[in-house]
Amino acid sequence: MSGWLFSLAAPERLTRLDAAVKRETLRAQGGVAQRYTPWLCAKRGPLVTHIPDGLVTEREHLLHIARLYSSEKDPLDLSRFKLRTPVRLRLDLGTDERALFEEVFALVARDERVFGPLFRALIQNVVPLSGPRGEGFSERQRRLAFSSVLARNAVFMVPHDGPYAALEMVVSLVHEMGHQSLMLLQAVDPLFASAAEAPVYSAIMGIERPAILALHGAVALAAMVRALQLGQAWPELTSAEAQAHIAKRTQQFRAALSETLRALGGCQLTRLGKEVFEELASS
Repeated sequence: MSGWLFSLAAPERLTRLDAAVKRETLRAQGGVAQRYTPWLCAKRGPLVTHIPDGLVTEREHLLHIARLYSSEKDPLDLSRFKLRTPVRLRLDLGTDERALFEEVFALVARDERVFGPLFRALIQNVVPLSGPRGEGFSERQRRLAFSSVLARNAVFMVPHDGPYAALEMVVSLVHEMGHQSLMLLQAVDPLFASAAEAPVYSAIMGIERPAILALHGAVALAAMVRALQLGQAWPELTSAEAQAHIAKRTQQFRAALSETLRALGGCQLTRLGKEVFEELASS
């Protein structure tokens, strides 16, 4: 299979496309920046090119990122991303949490066929967040992860806790890799022949959203299903309890994916959009 998202051909295809988009981003900077970083996509403030790849933990580097995306009122609020969940940049990541992130990266790398190569190619930085505190927030909000065209090739993520923290962070990270992959395809093709902003039910959110966001949701769901399938074979998760947890999550995501694809079935897609849809439908 030669799909764009999860096939054996996907890493090479997306890596080439990613390199082309990075070259265009550097060209748009007028040659001022010699090295691509996600922070060039902010298109404001001083050029930030000195932050090394990987997990961002240095306070100085985090504050540079904060200046690009936060308000004067709260220098860590990342308000420019217009998130529904109140999160802040995390400056005080502990030793155990750093180890958890590194464990998650290693678990993703175990998939040498698809997700490992995609992670190395598409995710240049992971930025830790502090999740919302207090009552009234769902588990999903407390474990928020997100990507944005304003920081392409970066993922922002709250470190998880609980008995399956590493697995759930892998699921969240792969979810964001799905968004990153689709953002690349959007850079070269509209994907929709009909209105990309037309309302379509997105089961991952439980509401109607613009069609392009519903498609993003479907890609994320398919990625999470595949991540759980990988986790099912990890020796750390062979207990009956862990297998039941994986089975339950997989069933939830598969049902939501099917529901979203049915809603997207009424949209008109470009040739590339149809290829993406068909790959999702076969997941």
